Amino acid sequence: MRCPVCGSLNDETARFCFNCGEPLEQVKKEELLPTTETSTEVSTSDSMVFTSKVSDTTDKATRMSRFLAQLIDSLILGVSITPGLIMIFVGIALSAGENETGGMLTTVIGLGVLFIPLLIISIYQLVILSNRGQTIGKRMMKIKIIKSDTGENPGFINAVLIRSFVPNMINSVVGVFSLVDYCFIFREDQRCIHDLIATTDVVNC
Repeated sequence: MRCPVCGSLNDETARFCFNCGEPLEQVKKEELLPTTETSTEVSTSDSMVFTSKVSDTTDKATRMSRFLAQLIDSLILGVSITPGLIMIFVGIALSAGENETGGMLTTVIGLGVLFIPLLIISIYQLVILSNRGQTIGKRMMKIKIIKSDTGENPGFINAVLIRSFVPNMINSVVGVFSLVDYCFIFREDQRCIHDLIATTDVVNC
């Protein structure tokens, strides 16, 4: 099936264009519409129902909603590690003074208070991202990640490994990669580099 927007050739079962993310269901629907006069009324009705379904389930998420979702996730992590950071700084201050033992104990406890919530939240985020294509922030903003070609949940490999882990590894080598990556959201199809790598889209729920 050829995409009506970019002209790329897609698999017949694809719901979205692998190159630009354009929905292909309408193209398939138009190809299957009956041409006889007796079925005109039925086909018009089916088309209207189909269009309503697409608008409810596959609208692309706005740039602002994606930004706010990312901001919420960052704030959750920031709030969770704040108590531990405070305890660590207090412990360091005590160790620099006359209470070295108390300072070391406070620092050790602070490390626990820092890493335990961080670990719990990170695991929870990975689980719901793999199972639902959402993080806490995305759930609050009512958006989710889907596979561009099928519209289905991308799962652990695409949503976590390819979409998150691989870009982070690239950024550790090329420090400006993340900046360039997120700037790609200003393209017409609103897909960042990590979306293109993982063949994903972010849509409204």
